[in-house]
Amino acid sequence: MTSTVPSVPRTSRRRVLVVANDGLPYPGRPVSGSGLRAWGLGQGLIARGHDVAFAMPRVAAGAGPVALPPVAEGGPLLYDDPELRDLVIGSGAEVVVFQHWPRVGVAMDLDVAVVLDLHGPLMVESAFQHRPDLDLSEMARVKVDAFQRADFITCAGDQQRKYFLPWLMLAGGDPTCETIAWIPVSLPPEAPAHDSSPDEMNFVYGGMFLPWQDPSLGLTTLVGVLEKEQRGRLDFFGARHPQFEMSTGVFESLEARLAASDRVVVHGLRPRDELIEHYRHSWVAFDLMRRNNERELAFTSRTAEYLWCGLPVVYQDYGELSPLISDYEAGWVVDPDDGDGLADVLRGILAAPDEVARRGANAARLAHERLNWERSIDPLDEFCRSPVRTERDPALLVGRAFTGGGWPAVRGALRTTGAWGRIAPLRRVYRRLRR
Repeated sequence: MTSTVPSVPRTSRRRVLVVANDGLPYPGRPVSGSGLRAWGLGQGLIARGHDVAFAMPRVAAGAGPVALPPVAEGGPLLYDDPELRDLVIGSGAEVVVFQHWPRVGVAMDLDVAVVLDLHGPLMVESAFQHRPDLDLSEMARVKVDAFQRADFITCAGDQQRKYFLPWLMLAGGDPTCETIAWIPVSLPPEAPAHDSSPDEMNFVYGGMFLPWQDPSLGLTTLVGVLEKEQRGRLDFFGARHPQFEMSTGVFESLEARLAASDRVVVHGLRPRDELIEHYRHSWVAFDLMRRNNERELAFTSRTAEYLWCGLPVVYQDYGELSPLISDYEAGWVVDPDDGDGLADVLRGILAAPDEVARRGANAARLAHERLNWERSIDPLDEFCRSPVRTERDPALLVGRAFTGGGWPAVRGALRTTGAWGRIAPLRRVYRRLRR
């Protein structure tokens, strides 16, 4: 059941609050993928004339060496979880965009339109952290509650949409008439001017150390080629997440191995504006990860930034961006487990700077045409102009799923609807947790 509140002209603009779950890319500060995602959504709405404010966790405010601007000058509202509800009320927002689902509950009974944006498979990410306090059943309950409360749902790609659709069904949504809008990770229409150094060709890798990511085979293969050819270098950017305590997976040992090479410069975690400046003077980006449940569903924000900076990308042959990179010839799409094939590609790159430049121009064109927030924001802009409050029927599936049943009942409900096959990644994670 849906109702429009109130009926407004399409030209109307809204007061929107974007609630980020991580730090945002203010000058002088590092940023994660989810922070970049929240920023892109808000900036896209600003480009359409909406009055947008940003909120981010107070703990993230201390993650950078540069102070945040005050709210009056465009800085973010800061929150601790207990005060978030009051912040939402005090913001005067007509529409609240939540980055991820854990905090949607604060708006459960508020008279605002709620957008739930799903940047990635948060439950799968959590499982990779091996947290002893992880309660999959409780997380599933909170997630379904968030889907019930959401009036509009967005995600970054089609593979994610297929993963999240069963959760919408569990929340009483009707998949024959409800949809999950697809808005890719997006950046400004004006890209940094790319000007790669005329001297030695360099590759860049950037990102926080996260346990569900494993670039070790690709990066060690790259360094081996650079050492054997005695030309080229790798600039390696990254460190632990400054806000969340979690395992670094393979990264600490990998960083030590890379630092031992005279073909690698290890830079640590840098502010985003400094990182972008380095990217625009570089040659090739390297973003090659071993395949797993989380990576299959990820729309990789670092890759979007590489493309935006005019960097052709060495990328895996799976994932949402793979066909785009291939179709635009904006990089090289390879099997992340084929070290020999990768080495051949890398030797070809080192030998063909003109081809690198051609693919770099294609990368910038891809970003402008497909990852531009002025173009990609359409679904969210349309909702904000005429917000439709959605009331889903909790008796449809949720009661059956959670009354005394927990995860086994969720599983049963998914099987009943035929949606069980769509959440293979979550099923594999659950089996791991049960061991």
